[in-house]
Amino acid sequence: MLNVSTSRGKEHKLLFESNEEIIKYNPPFAYKSFVKFDALYKVEKCTTLNKFILRRGQSLDTDELNRLTILYANYAENNEVIESVTTSEELDNYLSI
Repeated sequence: MLNVSTSRGKEHKLLFESNEEIIKYNPPFAYKSFVKFDALYKVEKCTTLNKFILRRGQSLDTDELNRLTILYANYAENNEVIESVTTSEELDNYLSI
């Protein structure tokens, strides 16, 4: 997973090489958003994640997802990406707090 954040009030962060604006953000995001390429979150599959699906499971536009995937691959090829691995048990513990 990659981190996505709203651009509202953080427009300056779009100037960072590690961040990319999501042009076709709605659905699933209600507000202009950007994705952060400098950290990758690997989470073991678990049903807990089903509780956090946005907008009744509406997907990001396929062309937009493909564009972002290519940009991420280019970024990761030339820059350090911090990886974090989380088990389903760790996720359940974190979300129960």
